[in-house]
This record gives sequence, structure tokens and C-alpha cells, in this order.
Amino acid sequence: QDPDMELLTRFRKQFGEDGNVIAVGIKDSAVFTLSGFEKLRQLCKDARNLDGVNEVLALPKVRVLEKDTIESKFRLSVLFPDTIKSQRALDSLLNVFNGQKFYAGQLVNQQNGAVMLLISVKKEFMQSVRRVELTNALVALGDQFSAQTGIQLHYAGLPFIRAQVAQQV
Repeated sequence: QDPDMELLTRFRKQFGEDGNVIAVGIKDSAVFTLSGFEKLRQLCKDARNLDGVNEVLALPKVRVLEKDTIESKFRLSVLFPDTIKSQRALDSLLNVFNGQKFYAGQLVNQQNGAVMLLISVKKEFMQSVRRVELTNALVALGDQFSAQTGIQLHYAGLPFIRAQVAQQV
């Protein structure tokens, strides 16, 4: 079975079945270079701004739990700042990410380096013909990302959406 689908299956087991999630897998170490990471961050921002997308969960958007000793509580903080100045700084942040047990095996497969983006789509979009436009827009963003980086994207969820669309046309 496809490793990306296995990760999606594990995600669904852990977080519940959600037919409104599109998973995008990347298996290319270039996403861990500063340039590749920044392009991935832009892809996430562009996907999040599409009409019909609730949220994008991906490596560049990771938040970590920090203890606030003054307020005696925990808070979520952004791990990857808006500007990362060097490959060394990115590598350091990736090491911090790798130490986060919450994300263990969820967004990055430590054995093969595969990275997962999860795109949550508004239910009303997935249950209407508007999903066609959204799907096409997501694929167009992915194609643009691949053209800029040479990194191929693998979609889980889109073949099902496309099959539904084809049946309705």
C-alpha cells in the first residue's frame, strides 16, 4: 500500500474519519532545504487562502507546547518563525520539531523523510459542485509548487473527489 495512504489511514484512526480532508504527501529531501521549506510554507499559505479551505496542517505551521512559568499555564507557540535566516537555523528548528512527541510519525515519517500536508475543506464545499473548482485550484497550486521546486506532490483524497465529479458530469 502507498505510504502516504498508510499515514492518512493512521491519521483517520487517531483523529477520526473526516471525508473533508485532502492529504498531500511529499517524499523529497529538498523540502528540508531552506529554499524548499520556504516554498512549502508559501504553498500552505496559498492553499489556506483558497475559498473553501478551513485549515492546512503542515510542517511549516507547526505549533509547540511551551510552559509559561509566569502565568503557570501552557501555551502554543509557532515553531518556525516567518523568517528563517539560514539552513543552519532551519536544521536547528527541524531538530526541535523531531523532539515533539505529539507530532511523532504524523507530519514527517522519520524512517523515509516523507512529509504530509493535511488540508481541511469546508463540508459545504465537499458536498457541492464547488469542490470541482477547489480541487482544480489545489492541483494548480501543487503544479506551480512542483514547477518551482522539482518536488512532486502525491494526493490522497483527490482521486475520490475527481471520481465523484466525473459521475455527476
